[in-house]
Amino acid sequence: MYAANHQHQKISQVDVWTPKNVKVSIELMKDVIQTLQREENVLLEYVNTEVRIFSLLCSSLAWLKSQKENSTNLEKQKSLRIVYVSQNQAYLNQAEEQLKKTIYKTKLIYFKEDLSLNQILEHDLIFMTKDSLISYEQQDLKNSILIFDSFECVQDQILLTKISSKAIENAKKELEDLASKRQQMKPFSSELHSYENIKKLMQYFLEFQFINQYDKRLNIDIKLIIENYFIKRNLSFNKYMEQVQEILKQQNASKLDNLSLWFIFIKSAYKLSINKYDFMDNYTSYINKNKNGNVIFICLKYYSQYMLDHLRNLKFQSIIISSKYLSSPYDQFPNKIKIKHILDQSQFFQTFYIQSHNQNFGLLKTLNNIYKSIPNSILVIFQQRDKIKEFKDYCEKEQSNIFLEMEKKKKLFWAQKGQKYKPYEFITSSKDGAILFETYSGIFKKEFNSPNSFQFCKAIILTCMCEPNHYKVEEIQYVNDDKSLQYFYNRSFNRIIQRTLLQENKNGVLIIYDQKEKMYKWIENCGIWQLNQFDFDNPFFIKMIERQCKDSIEVEKESNLNNVQVIQQEIQRGIQNNQQISNLQQIENQQIQQNINVSTIENIQIEQIESESEDSFDQFEYTFQD
Repeated sequence: MYAANHQHQKISQVDVWTPKNVKVSIELMKDVIQTLQREENVLLEYVNTEVRIFSLLCSSLAWLKSQKENSTNLEKQKSLRIVYVSQNQAYLNQAEEQLKKTIYKTKLIYFKEDLSLNQILEHDLIFMTKDSLISYEQQDLKNSILIFDSFECVQDQILLTKISSKAIENAKKELEDLASKRQQMKPFSSELHSYENIKKLMQYFLEFQFINQYDKRLNIDIKLIIENYFIKRNLSFNKYMEQVQEILKQQNASKLDNLSLWFIFIKSAYKLSINKYDFMDNYTSYINKNKNGNVIFICLKYYSQYMLDHLRNLKFQSIIISSKYLSSPYDQFPNKIKIKHILDQSQFFQTFYIQSHNQNFGLLKTLNNIYKSIPNSILVIFQQRDKIKEFKDYCEKEQSNIFLEMEKKKKLFWAQKGQKYKPYEFITSSKDGAILFETYSGIFKKEFNSPNSFQFCKAIILTCMCEPNHYKVEEIQYVNDDKSLQYFYNRSFNRIIQRTLLQENKNGVLIIYDQKEKMYKWIENCGIWQLNQFDFDNPFFIKMIERQCKDSIEVEKESNLNNVQVIQQEIQRGIQNNQQISNLQQIENQQIQQNINVSTIENIQIEQIESESEDSFDQFEYTFQD
C-alpha cells in the first residue's frame, strides 16, 4: 500500500519503509534494529545529517511497530516508546519535518515540564531537547528507547554553577530584609531561626580568604567544605534546602534573585557530595579573584562522562547515541554504561602513520612526493608558529626553489608571526589547489567558522600532538595525570578531524607524523582502525595516496558552495554570519557558535573558564591555544 511513494526493505526480519525521494543508509538502519533487538547501547555515526535522521527514525519506528504487533508481553509493550533527543528545538522541528515524509504516523509529543506523566506516556514518540533530558531526574521512561542525536555537540567542560561574593552578600541582605518584615508581623515566629541558619552558611562562604594577596585563583574542594559544615554542626542539608525553598515559595521569587542564585549554587554543590562516586575526579571547584570581588566556580571536567552516567540512571532499555563525528573509542570515559561503538572509519578517510627521526627532513620529502597526487587542498598542522617558521627555513635551505615548484600546482599559505594570510583567500583557493601551514589554534579561528571552510580539504598532515597550554588554566589540569592527558589528546584529535576531514564521500587522507613514538603509543591506546604504517619514501605509500585521492572534490552540494561564497563575502566585509539558518546541516554546524541562555544548573557550557560575569550564566566553548 506504500509502494507508490515509498520503498520497502526487509532488515533483520523487520519491514522498513522509507520515502523513495530521500537517501537512507541501509547499514545504519541495520545497526539500529539489531541494537534494539539485543537491548544494547550503541554509538552510531554518519556524516550526512539528513540521511542519519531519516535512517534513525524509519528503522526505530519500524522496529517499534513490529514489537507492538507481535509482542505477547502486554506490560512491556505498554511501556515501550521512543524518546528522541536532539540539541535544541530547531533540531527537533527539522526532525518532525523529516518524520512527516515517512509512513510512520506515530503519536508524537514534545516534552514540556508542565506536562503530566499520563500525557507523556500515552504517546509512542517523545521529542526532548538535550537540556530537558539532562534535567530530567525521574525514571518514568524506564524501559523506553533513547535516541540521542547530535551527541558530538556536547562540550568538554561544563560550568555546573557559579556565584559571586557580591551575589551572596545581596542574598544575605534579601534574607535580612525578609526577617525584619517577618519579625514585625510575628515577633516569635520559628521561621526566624531558619533564617539565621541560612545566613550562617552564606557567611561561611564569604569568609574564604586568599593566603597570598597576589593570588588570583584558589582551588577548593567544595564537596568536602559542604560535608564538613553540616556534619560538624550536626545539621541536615535537606532541611536547610527545604527552608530556602519554603521562603522562595512564600515570597515573590522574582524579587529574590540573589537568594534564588544561592539556592541553585548550594544545591549543585550538595549534589556533588551525595553522588561523590559518580563525580569522583570529574569536577573542579575554585575561587577567582577579580576587581568586583570573589567568584566561586564549580565545573565538570568530563561532561560526556557525566551525561552518560545520567542516562544510565534513567534506566532506558536501549540507548542509541548518534553522531556526525567520531566520539569513541577516542573518548574513553569511565562511565558505568556499556556502549558499543560502530564506525567504519575508512568511509571517511585513510590513515597513514610515518615515523621519522628528522621531522623536517621527512616532512619535506613527504610533501614533495605527494602534493602533486593530492587534488584540492592540503593542511599541514603544527603546535606552534615558530615550528612553521623552522620548517620553512629548513626547506629553503635544503631546496631553495622547492616552494616555487609547489606554487605551480598549489597556492601556499603560511601562518607565521608578522606574516599574515587572509583565510578567505585560502577558502577560495582550496578547490583549485592550496596548502595551508597552520597551528591547531589557527584552524579554529573565527574566519574558519563556516561549516564549509574546509570542504575541499583532501588531506591533513599532523606533525605533532596537540599539547595542553601550561599558561591556560582550563588546559593545565590535563597535564596532572596520564588519564587526563590522554583525554586531552583524544578530544584535540577529534576536533581537528571534525573540522577538516569528515565530510560525506570525501575519501580523504590523514597522515600522522611521529618523531619519538609518542603518537604511536596514543594511537595504540585509541585503537585507530586500518592504520597504514610506512616510511615517508616508500613507493607503495605514494601509490596508496594516489589511489585514495584520485578523485578531486567537486561541489558536494550546490548549497554548500553557495554558502561558502556568501560567507567569503561576509568575511571580506568584516560581517559575522548571524542570519537564521534554514536547513538542518547548517543548523548543526552553527550549534557551536550559538549562545544559549539557560537556567538549569547542568546545561551551562564553558568557552573560557575565566569568564567573570556575575549576573548570568554564560555559554563557554573550549578552544585550542598556541
